[in-house]
Amino acid sequence: MKNECSLINDLLPLYAEDMVSEESSEIIKEHLENCPDCRDKLSFFKEKNDIPKPDEEEIKPFTRILKKTNRQFTVLCYAVLILLLFIGVSFSDWGENMLKSIAVMPAAGALGYVLFRYKALYRLPLMLLVTEAFAFIINIIERDFYMIGLNVALAILCILAGFLFAVLVHSAFRKDNKKKALKIVSFCVAFAMFSGMCFLTTAVAGNPVSRILAGININEYVENNFREQGYEVTDIRFDYLSSSYVASVEVPGSFDRHFSISAGLDGKVKDKIHADNSWLTENTADRIRSTYKDAVEAVFTNPDFQYPQASLFATIEFEENPWLYDKLDPDMQFNINEFGAKAGCISIEIWENNLTAEHAAEIMLHTKELLDKNGIEFYKMDCSIRNPDSENYEAFNVDDFLSDEIYEEDLIERVRTAGELHTW
Repeated sequence: MKNECSLINDLLPLYAEDMVSEESSEIIKEHLENCPDCRDKLSFFKEKNDIPKPDEEEIKPFTRILKKTNRQFTVLCYAVLILLLFIGVSFSDWGENMLKSIAVMPAAGALGYVLFRYKALYRLPLMLLVTEAFAFIINIIERDFYMIGLNVALAILCILAGFLFAVLVHSAFRKDNKKKALKIVSFCVAFAMFSGMCFLTTAVAGNPVSRILAGININEYVENNFREQGYEVTDIRFDYLSSSYVASVEVPGSFDRHFSISAGLDGKVKDKIHADNSWLTENTADRIRSTYKDAVEAVFTNPDFQYPQASLFATIEFEENPWLYDKLDPDMQFNINEFGAKAGCISIEIWENNLTAEHAAEIMLHTKELLDKNGIEFYKMDCSIRNPDSENYEAFNVDDFLSDEIYEEDLIERVRTAGELHTW
């Protein structure tokens, strides 16, 4: 009887709608006369079929609303995808910003799978190339074709990672996937990928939680140790090289009263600065070096300088003259010639095949005359002439030649004595 009921139950939905043959109908009727359970089930199917179907005219407005909502959602997804690609391209300059695209591009890959499914494998790279070309045309990015190729390759790898993550998540949660083992494997791999991307993103760009903790701890440290001196935290940025947050601390309006302090990913302050102002002297020295370097470089960009292909380095050598530190005070006004005459060093490097003392003397004399003309003093000069045509390293070097010794009379002989021809 149970087997017969099972067979009849399979036919009852069709019987209720008069969709069985006459022979089958007779068999079902005979069974129903003797089986109250099957009669109850038949009553259920008939009641279900008696429910009036909604009029198509009545549901048309709802259908239009649903279609409109779907279109709006699709347009929104397209807009977000284009925005992610544009942000990723804009961030892809070499250095810290390029590494931020690691967080942006996987999201674009996952969204691409939602929109295009497997067609995203060729549509997303095409959209990326168009976005890169557009950003290059409007001068948002400035790089050569080698860097463009490198950045596009990195972006495509990140997009593929996001695409694969979306495929795994879809496989793990889709209802028509009856393979439980495959669902579990897909979920585990997707979770591992998500954890890896979170870890990598945190390593190169930080995360909101650790940034908040670092800000709280750094501000508290500065408040407890430097409040009376007027120091304030002006900026906190993430340094991907050290995987730490670096804060700029300064006194508003001061030239030299500033320092940096860092905090780890746990938010704890790492490099603590003692409130003894020991760094202020070095800040002042750096400001003097920078001012002196800028002044000398301005002279060498002058059209009067006869060797525009030369490389120049100018500095004030405080380390070799530590007694100069005693003359420094934070935010002091200074005359660069006061320090240039005592510790200024000018280094010139030029690539020419005339490796002679005569040519070196000519370069040094011309340089000194031009610096004197512009009122810039220095203590000593280094000059190096390197042969660009030599297979081996070949150069004529003059080191630590004093400014007072650079004058026309017998200069060639003095340079020949002080200089040395190196070949190796």
